[in-house]
Amino acid sequence: MKKGKSLLERLPFFVLIFSVYPSLAFLAWNYREVNPFIVLRPITFSVFFALTILLLCIYFFKDISKAHLGTSIIVITFFSLGHIANVLENAIFYEKIGKPTWLVNILLPLFTLSIVIAVLRSIWNFKGDITRSFTAINVISAFLLASSGFLISNNYIKEHSRLSEQTSSPISLGQPENLPDVYYIILDAYARQDSMLSLGYDNSDFISELEEIGFYVATCSRSNYPQTVVSMASALNMGYLWEVIPHNGTDDRNAEPVYASIRQSKVREEFEMRGYQIITFESGAAWLNWRDPDKFIEQTPEPFFSTQLNPFEYMFLDTTALHSMMTQPYFLRNKYVYNYDLVNFDLDELPKVAQLDGPKFVHVHMLTPHRPNIFLPDGSINLDTDYYKLGVGEGITDAYDIQGYINNTKFINSRLPDVIREIIQNSRIPPIVIIQSDHGYQKQDIRFNNLNTYYFPDGDYSKLYPSITPINSFRLVFNQYFDTDYPLLEDQSVNVGINRPYGKKIAKMYPEKCP
Repeated sequence: MKKGKSLLERLPFFVLIFSVYPSLAFLAWNYREVNPFIVLRPITFSVFFALTILLLCIYFFKDISKAHLGTSIIVITFFSLGHIANVLENAIFYEKIGKPTWLVNILLPLFTLSIVIAVLRSIWNFKGDITRSFTAINVISAFLLASSGFLISNNYIKEHSRLSEQTSSPISLGQPENLPDVYYIILDAYARQDSMLSLGYDNSDFISELEEIGFYVATCSRSNYPQTVVSMASALNMGYLWEVIPHNGTDDRNAEPVYASIRQSKVREEFEMRGYQIITFESGAAWLNWRDPDKFIEQTPEPFFSTQLNPFEYMFLDTTALHSMMTQPYFLRNKYVYNYDLVNFDLDELPKVAQLDGPKFVHVHMLTPHRPNIFLPDGSINLDTDYYKLGVGEGITDAYDIQGYINNTKFINSRLPDVIREIIQNSRIPPIVIIQSDHGYQKQDIRFNNLNTYYFPDGDYSKLYPSITPINSFRLVFNQYFDTDYPLLEDQSVNVGINRPYGKKIAKMYPEKCP
């Protein structure tokens, strides 16, 4: 008497899992960057793709069990090829042989296709009971799905728990009528004036325009850290990370408290205690977006069936067999349209905030002039993808990257002064405005040299000084306008990143003397 087949042999649910897993794995890897619901369209695409392949395989194999196995081979290959291509493109030997695009765009797909055809022929010619392999494949696929599901749920549960612990209402100090609004505007990677000159661009007109509005420009400022995460955490918590964030020594690599300290910072707490509304803008990175502000200003999401790809979707497709297509100019440009639109959206919406009632702390972090080098000086989209073809939008050479950075800088220089004028004009009480960058241009000798400017409503800049760094920005503001007594800290640049955020390695000054 023959023993009946088990459920795992009779139900090949691995086809569905292999189609869903790549999207979930990609979300697990990028959970800090995005809202988890952003994965819905990639999953829909993946499932539709797998079902289409399954129908085709059923037609050609005339055997549903073989069709399931053949579909799985095609699906796994499709969602893996881009990863293989990216590994090749970043390999040392690929650079040494001149980065031939034909190797990745032609030879690799043809070689992979020949292997897939050979495997499919073997399945076609197999005479035994192919369902005997289904149990093992089902178990493997279930493990993959469970591991991604665990990572995603664990990460988001940790985020939610940490948020719940940190969102207890601070003791209010009241809500006086005549407090000034405070704007904290971050221009990511905007370099100090002398560093701009070293790159071949004189931004003195922009600096002069800010000074004409009434800004104080710290001509010798430096960021306290070289990367956005650690730089913003230190600025918003008014101190060096080894002092303001609990940790287990300078070699501690746990960065979770650093990310959390950006969203629930000492600066935010100070303003909340004084009855300020907290207003933040979408930044383009989920980990930079503050949680539960009084008002979160963001673009209207694209409809589900929109043909516009967001950055997550683009990068996901870039890991598939569509990799060679996604590196073509049309798709490269569309990869960064989201950032292009977001920066323009923030600039358009900022002046409107001033018309809202009550004292406000307004925080906006714009990914410009940082890569991607998508802007031209007149504000149009740069159609030459050589300026943002590599990595996260850098140019194909240093020269292209620097010129692309300068183009981004010229654009923001042309827009921001008018935005500030409009904010001041729309404000019932003259506001406090800090325009600052988290670090300078991504070049070792000038990376710390950042933009750092202040607009005080009474024009009293007697306590500011040329070498002030971001850890002292809000210490000074709170002391001068909110009757606190924060001591100013020593202005230093610490040469550590998010991989070891609590280190104390002090960076060398470039140049050693400021202009």
